[in-house]
Amino acid sequence: MHSAKPTARIDEITEGTIVTAVLRSGLCCLAAIAAMGGSVVGAQTRQRPPATERPATDRNVEDTSNDIVVVARRSGVPIWEVTTGNGTILMVGEINDVPKSTPWRPARLEEATRRADRVILGVSSKPSVGDVLRLILKGGKVMKLPDDRVADDYLDPRLARRLHLLEDRYDVDYSRQNFLVTARDILTQQLGFGHDVTFNATEVVRKVVKQARIPARPVDTMRFRSVIDDLLQAPPESHIRCLRAAVDAADTGPESVEERGRAWTRSDILALSANPIEIAIGRCWPWSLV
Repeated sequence: MHSAKPTARIDEITEGTIVTAVLRSGLCCLAAIAAMGGSVVGAQTRQRPPATERPATDRNVEDTSNDIVVVARRSGVPIWEVTTGNGTILMVGEINDVPKSTPWRPARLEEATRRADRVILGVSSKPSVGDVLRLILKGGKVMKLPDDRVADDYLDPRLARRLHLLEDRYDVDYSRQNFLVTARDILTQQLGFGHDVTFNATEVVRKVVKQARIPARPVDTMRFRSVIDDLLQAPPESHIRCLRAAVDAADTGPESVEERGRAWTRSDILALSANPIEIAIGRCWPWSLV
């Protein structure tokens, strides 16, 4: 798996600067965030004298920072504060494909972002036209298992039996499909993951950045050519763990999709990390390309 390494550092935050950053799922900055990505809203808070001894401009910057934190917390999303010798960053946990039934308020995060001086977005993952054409022309290789082989040729007997039960339940034939494609069908078409969703934190912040023309840059850029190479060259065996996770999710049913959203807004990281849908997303990388 090729993933870009974040290049932005906390010590890049200058005096009085308010930063909003979005890190997509799987590129988390703190162990506390585990399977979640995060949106960061923060402000520099160096050692200062008491408010009565500080210039009004210093107090205004601090008041603005605190105001952003308060507004962001009202969005209903998980929030962590990271304090260093240079300042404090507010981490707003994010998941993608948020069900509409999830009780969070995007407008509050939008309001907080509008008050930021600059924005650090997550890893840029937009493919080029050449990347898309290459995937279209050669993507057929990842749709089916090679050399007329079938799923039973690769799977252990127990997993094969579980897959056959799902075929009967859903009235589909997974025998020749690539395991990554089968997993995607189970999660999206059968369990409803990715359907009837609302905005996630990244989309909210990007919209504000564009509308308000807030200075912004990505943490890094993902090279899609490498991602596509990995996808085209990966042997079927490498996707069995993805298939197993999708089959596990199927055993819990569509409720796990809704529960994932509820665990997010409860800031229940253990429940989110253990959620079958979240586990499958992590194991079925690169999810968005299939």
